[in-house]
Amino acid sequence: MDAAVSPQKGRRYERESYSVPELEALLEQTEGRRPAQIRNHALIVTMWETGARVSEALDLRPSDLDLRNRRLLIRHGKGGKQRTIELAPSTVEELQLWLDVRSHLSVPPRSPLFCTLAGGRLQTSYVRDTLKTLAERAGWERRIHPHGLRHTYAASLVRQNVSPEMIRRQLGHSSLSTTSIYLSTISSEDIAHAMESVDFRR
Repeated sequence: MDAAVSPQKGRRYERESYSVPELEALLEQTEGRRPAQIRNHALIVTMWETGARVSEALDLRPSDLDLRNRRLLIRHGKGGKQRTIELAPSTVEELQLWLDVRSHLSVPPRSPLFCTLAGGRLQTSYVRDTLKTLAERAGWERRIHPHGLRHTYAASLVRQNVSPEMIRRQLGHSSLSTTSIYLSTISSEDIAHAMESVDFRR
């Protein structure tokens, strides 16, 4: 008899992004003074505010950060491509806080930026499970996943009237056709917000 196939296997979810209030409620669940809380807070903010894939975020090393110039280097992007991401001040603040805490841990010099408290590599499954737990504590009633943070980042840039080409470069896409998939998650409210600053008479 063939083994039963899980109904979840191969399931495709709708592309989605999250609202600022939702993410703020989620991040409140990581507030605290314990190193793991500070690390997880910085990791979630970094994925949200850079659009980095979870694998890219977990591959980061401290040497990939240039906080003075507010830049982050993705060395191992999809397809082996490198790219530089411009950082928001809020991202820099969270990363600096984690670096300060990390410097007091017994972490080997070559450990990933977002590492275990002993310096080991965090697994993607840990990030997925952590997001799910935090969302449940925050009272979310829908699914959360790491890639949704990447879609949220793209939606945020659209709301700030950032051009599709700049969004493409920040996300590390090879073509605008791929970026357009991310932009398809933009809601009617996002479009209305962006249109407020459009002047057709210019």
